[in-house]
Amino acid sequence: MKIAPENFRWYAAFHKEAAHPHVHMVVYSVNPREGYLTQTGIEQIKSVLAREIFREDMLDVYKQQSDYRDELRQKARELVEHLVRQVQSGRCDNPKLNDLLLRLSEELSHTEGKKVYAYLPQELKNLVDEIVDELAKDKHIANLYDLWYEQKKEIAAIYTDEPPEKVPLSENEDFRPIKNAVIKEAYNLYLTSVTKLRTRDRSGYAAISALNLLKYLSQMLRDRYYDEQDDLDAMVDSKLRAEINEKKRAQGLKS
Repeated sequence: MKIAPENFRWYAAFHKEAAHPHVHMVVYSVNPREGYLTQTGIEQIKSVLAREIFREDMLDVYKQQSDYRDELRQKARELVEHLVRQVQSGRCDNPKLNDLLLRLSEELSHTEGKKVYAYLPQELKNLVDEIVDELAKDKHIANLYDLWYEQKKEIAAIYTDEPPEKVPLSENEDFRPIKNAVIKEAYNLYLTSVTKLRTRDRSGYAAISALNLLKYLSQMLRDRYYDEQDDLDAMVDSKLRAEINEKKRAQGLKS
């Protein structure tokens, strides 16, 4: 209520009605400049009180809601991992998600700082939200979100007649981990492409090096052949000259 604890005052009255026991409570600040509560704040107070008072009665509902939430998060992570593998192979079944993931991957490669939703610029947050809302169209995720929302309505019915608004999945803070899963996989998509490119470059360099080595060996063998041929020719010429000189001497001629 935006009241400093030292200025906080309260009074309460308990009405022990058989069918409807209840409490009236008044709170205020001794500082007239303090004390402000929005409609959302009132709903939050009612929610906290209801959860505390009826905790034992609602244990099954709370557990079921948590189970649906956790399963939905897991399904969303598995789905985006599957989509990224399809994008990498060039066979994505969802062209729109294919383009969105590639765009996000490219943008993240130029983004400094932590690759988590809270630290991204607004335009990238909007892109992540768009991807999450596309994921929400998957029938399994949509079904789990419906089930989670039904549990939320049951809990809210304890303290209000107005059911909570069913916001898009991308706007629901309970499912923010899905956004970070999308960011992680999109960035992994970029890192994988870089690794493949470097591997290809190294392979190309190795091929060029092997070719240069073969050329060097070929040149070396050719040079050795010619050197040996020259030595052989020299040996033949020397032997021939020796035979000619020997014949000349036998005939009394000068060499």
